[in-house]
Amino acid sequence: MGVDVYLYCIDEAVSGVGDPALQRLRERGLKLYACAYGAHRRRLPLTEDATFAGLTVVSDLISGTDRFVAFN
Repeated sequence: MGVDVYLYCIDEAVSGVGDPALQRLRERGLKLYACAYGAHRRRLPLTEDATFAGLTVVSDLISGTDRFVAFN
């Protein structure tokens, strides 16, 4: 539909990036990011399931978007 969707997982959500449902969405075009620091703190490996990056990336994503939605 001409829309790019980015999902940045932080804190506890980092452990869920390998979830099959998220991976299916990723295969369909979801740009999946995860907090590298959050993974490090939880002793999770940096895998190919998501692009691991810092909060600077989330800041850039927010500033470059037409719509931003946060889930708590």
